[in-house]
Amino acid sequence: MSAIPAEPPPFVGLDGFAMLVLSCLVMLASGGLTVLVALAHVVRVGLTAQADAADCHRIIVLGYRLQRGRYLDTVYRQRLDRALILLRRAPTAEAFLLGSRRHPDQPSEAEAGAAYLCVAGVAASRLHQEDRSRHTLENLRHYRTTFGAGADGRTTLISSRFHLARATLMAAGLALHPVPCAAEADPATTLRRPDRLVTEALLLHWYVVGRCFAHWTGHRRMLARIS
Repeated sequence: MSAIPAEPPPFVGLDGFAMLVLSCLVMLASGGLTVLVALAHVVRVGLTAQADAADCHRIIVLGYRLQRGRYLDTVYRQRLDRALILLRRAPTAEAFLLGSRRHPDQPSEAEAGAAYLCVAGVAASRLHQEDRSRHTLENLRHYRTTFGAGADGRTTLISSRFHLARATLMAAGLALHPVPCAAEADPATTLRRPDRLVTEALLLHWYVVGRCFAHWTGHRRMLARIS
């Protein structure tokens, strides 16, 4: 009899929901100042991130939701195009594509990204997929579990400018220290979607409040999820 696969943990879960409430309370108590600080950090990282990486051995590419479950969004295509540039420049580098599928009969984000790079001429042997992850924190945690941390300074993390602040902070919380690399060449693209910046600021605030709470209280279950 085949083993029944373990059910994945809840997407947010009770702890995550509790930290969302706490995050909102912190925002209210600070008069919105804390979320403004988060927003400033998101913007600063987006504007200052380099769209390049030297001496990279591993290239982590964070996925993005596929359109209609199977087509690459412009945001994801930009990330993959940046990875393609780095892979062509460093012939021994390997790419690690992260992202799950929304439905069993559809490709995962990782699978769609690998197919895109293969069509562009990258050998399949240089591409690795992790397709169990449903959000950024799971992306990075499952990457570490599956492939290991890699050498410091030789791992590059590619994502969109609006997303790099949260992604790099979560990576650091998992003891991963990749070099951030922006998908978009022009820093000004950071400011063209203020809705995404605000969303990222709120998500970053939620994560930081939860991480601080977990460390201050020694909450083992939460610490196991974020570190």
